[in-house]
Amino acid sequence: MIAEERWVRIVDLVNSQGVLTVAQLMEELNASESTIRRDLVHLHSVGRIRKVHGGAARLTSARSLGRRGHGGVLPLGRRMR
Repeated sequence: MIAEERWVRIVDLVNSQGVLTVAQLMEELNASESTIRRDLVHLHSVGRIRKVHGGAARLTSARSLGRRGHGGVLPLGRRMR
């Protein structure tokens, strides 16, 4: 499978399932860990998925972010009032 085909498949899988681990993607795509990790870095850099520790997550929509617009995560040093 060429890179572009993997990228499409990864984005489809992540969008349909929400969050996937590197191990799940390795099994699904029959690709090595380094290939999957490299693909996740690329897809994150072009804004197609969100790279998270150990895998990937779908991009959140503006509606799901709530009033503060940051998905419930505050920058370091900031407290909720």
